[in-house]
Amino acid sequence: MNNSEKLQALRNEMKKNNINIYIVPTSDDHHSEYVADCDAYRRWISGFTGSAGTAIITLHEALLWTDNRYFIQAEKELSKDWKLMKAGEKDVPTIKDWLNKKELVGINQTQFSVEDINYYNLKNSKHVGNLIKNIWFDRPEPSKGMISIHDIKYAGKDVKSKIENIRNKLKDDEKLVLTALDEIAWLLNIRGTDIKYCPVVKSYCIVSKQDVTLYVDNKKIDDKLKKYFEENLIMVKEYEEIYDVKDEKYLVDTESCNYHLYKVLKNVTEIESYVKLEKAIKNEEEIKGIVDCHINDGAAFVKYLCWLQHKLENDEYVDEISGAEQLDFFRKQQSHYVGLSFETISAFGSNGAIIHYCPDKKTCKRITKDSLYLIDAGAQYLNGTTDVTRTVHFGIPTNYEKECFTRVLKGHIALASIIYDEDRKMGRKELDILSRQFLWKVGKDYEHDTSHGVGSYLLVHEYLGEEYRENMILSNEPGYYEEGKFGIRIESLILVQKCEFENNKSNKFNKFETLTIVPIQARLIDLKLLTAEELIWIINYNKFCMEKLKPVLTDSEFKWLEEHIKFEK
Repeated sequence: MNNSEKLQALRNEMKKNNINIYIVPTSDDHHSEYVADCDAYRRWISGFTGSAGTAIITLHEALLWTDNRYFIQAEKELSKDWKLMKAGEKDVPTIKDWLNKKELVGINQTQFSVEDINYYNLKNSKHVGNLIKNIWFDRPEPSKGMISIHDIKYAGKDVKSKIENIRNKLKDDEKLVLTALDEIAWLLNIRGTDIKYCPVVKSYCIVSKQDVTLYVDNKKIDDKLKKYFEENLIMVKEYEEIYDVKDEKYLVDTESCNYHLYKVLKNVTEIESYVKLEKAIKNEEEIKGIVDCHINDGAAFVKYLCWLQHKLENDEYVDEISGAEQLDFFRKQQSHYVGLSFETISAFGSNGAIIHYCPDKKTCKRITKDSLYLIDAGAQYLNGTTDVTRTVHFGIPTNYEKECFTRVLKGHIALASIIYDEDRKMGRKELDILSRQFLWKVGKDYEHDTSHGVGSYLLVHEYLGEEYRENMILSNEPGYYEEGKFGIRIESLILVQKCEFENNKSNKFNKFETLTIVPIQARLIDLKLLTAEELIWIINYNKFCMEKLKPVLTDSEFKWLEEHIKFEK
């Protein structure tokens, strides 16, 4: 079906259910930005592939709300049947305001979190189920991959101790309902293939003082896993049986719990999941694994950049897609590699201005020496998750490109080198200004967050809470984008660590340790804009990368790397 036919088929379903408005959010069931292909209902009905957006279909129009990270992308992907609603722009109503006083609104309540229902005031909407499933005849099959056990040498803590920590927070008559897939995977030390790029299992879990019950597709459990669950006293029921629970006292995180389940549970106390913070603060073995996997990941990234420059110097054809595939090729050669942690953003020239751009046959550009090339790529390893962005130029950058790059770099260095008092409860909001200040000084900015949490062989975007605590891992990724021209982003992962001072026994100061081991290209740096302290930082960082990567690179690759970080005289 083409776009018009899809909308007409959906409107026929809406009429059958006596509704005038149907809302389709980005995700299905667990409200994650990462969605299995079989559950990508908004993507199918609208054609918009971005990871944030809500579609609203009426009997006469189709509207797509998304934020400023995706305006350019949405304009390219939406057909004439759709109207783009640019959230946050003047004269564009919010979804909440648009829905105000609208009647006959229908939704699938399993696709909306409790928080969303409350925010959009949709409690009185009609639960009509998943109407798109009725018309999506070539819908992909759900993953049939088996559930695996995440080895203790990577997990660092065994299941029983994790469960015991959670039980210590429960009262005798309370049951904690876990609905976020990464929380369940982390707690039970299991991994799966149900969602692309995310090693999670489509499931629910209930923890009480007495027992633990996992609700999951039983066909994904082999004999080894069955024995593992039995040894750890984990009961297993079919996925849909979660809706057959008895009327007891439940604790629920409304950010991840879908509204339909929330209503079924009835006797609910709303909390922030006890697993969230436990998972975000990495243990010793998790940190070791993440440090190790960044050496492998850095080697793959440098091998790719070296390979790419060689191709360009010999005027060989490489485009955004083949470039991304080659980077993945080098990653596959690394130990413990499992797969990508998100779809690679391989963006040359003007495509780099599309913040979450992913190349396809229609938009793919050839990579040349004539402009900036932004590569944002992450991987899943058994011992960790990576996410790195580097912006490079294989020709002669303009002075303006160098200025913009250097201002982004200054922000990156400012965040990477800050020392702060943890008693001040510093988090994303408080530290974000460090990364933006040098762009703000010349009237520039970027339309995405500077930081997000990162899991340990789990989600590349992970909950951190309101403050950064010791042993959390987050990204440091300022950027700058000019539509139709170029995009710049410099992203490394950083680890929150205690800062020790000579002759000062205070233990309340934190610093960041950069984990990513991919040197920053010297050619793009305008030395006149750097302070002496910033110059020392970049020299030391690139030197650190050289030392870590030398054992895993060939002589020719290491020689290339020396040229990559050499400042022009």
